[in-house]
Parts: sequence; structure tokens; C-alpha cells
Amino acid sequence: LFNGNVSDMKWGIPESERENIFVFIGKNLDHDWLKECFNACLVTKELRFKVGDKVQANTGEFTDGIVKGVWDDGNAYRIELQ
Repeated sequence: LFNGNVSDMKWGIPESERENIFVFIGKNLDHDWLKECFNACLVTKELRFKVGDKVQANTGEFTDGIVKGVWDDGNAYRIELQ
């Protein structure tokens, strides 16, 4: 299970040659829909907020906070709640 931590392990092959593969087992799968859903999750541009920006974080209710870091420990934002 992905926990957001980055490993210090060194790979034996260059990063450009590595790949991740998802395997779905089943019949009559909608391949185009699956690809579309995964592509919708790709990070394709800069994040909306920068370090120091004031934001509202959804903690079950919206709480004021300040962005303290981006792409921190696998998470897009690290927010300090006010």
C-alpha cells in the first residue's frame, strides 16, 4: 500500500527504462474508460497553490490554513491549520 514516503532504494536500471503496469482481471472491461480515468489523475501542470498561500482545507469542514510545502511526502500540499 502506497503511504506517500519516498524510498532511498537505488534501482538497477535507468529511470527512463522503468515502468509501472496496472493489471485488471475481468471480462468485457471498458479499456477506453479505464484509460480515460487514469489519465484524468495525471499531474499535468503546476499546482494551484504556492508555499505561503492562505487556503481552506477540507477537514470535514473547511478550516483556514497556510501551505507549508508542496509534494511533501507524496502529498500535493502540506498545510498548517490555523
